Amino acid sequence: MTQDELWDQKWLQYMQFMHDNHRCPSKYAPEERNMVNWAKHNRKVRNKGLMKPGRISKFKQLTDEAMKLHRTNQYG
Repeated sequence: MTQDELWDQKWLQYMQFMHDNHRCPSKYAPEERNMVNWAKHNRKVRNKGLMKPGRISKFKQLTDEAMKLHRTNQYG
């Protein structure tokens, strides 16, 4: 399995988790921590400008979906 295929598989796993559970993975749950660390690593890679161009749009889609699920208080 190539690195691109592995990245796509983890991206799909993260998106599927958000759609199934209507929330982002938690850093406190041991079974979800790998997904959190994967997203955190990719966020750092993107911010450094080292992310491959094909992955940037998919990762942006993932972060946009995550922001839709972001909880806000009653005043926000």
